[in-house]
Amino acid sequence: MRRSHSQAVAALSHTLLIEAQSPLRFLNHAEAAYAAGDLPLAFKSYMLCLNICEKPGDGEEDISLKAWYGVKLVRVVCIGRLASIVPPAEL
Repeated sequence: MRRSHSQAVAALSHTLLIEAQSPLRFLNHAEAAYAAGDLPLAFKSYMLCLNICEKPGDGEEDISLKAWYGVKLVRVVCIGRLASIVPPAEL
């Protein structure tokens, strides 16, 4: 299943070249990267999406909300993985 997600990430990377200023394309790319398990790429794509749609009043509030949720989701998964590696006394 991860292989199909990796192929989706590769295909969506091509759309980023065509529509480089579309926050929806970065959001799609981030969601596919998260599903593929590539958390650094997912985090980067979520943040790029937020960077593009941070202009107030542009009508893309739902996209930025989903991107912020994705950032939080990646953060929670990363902290969970860190907690399983490092004993709680060292955090």
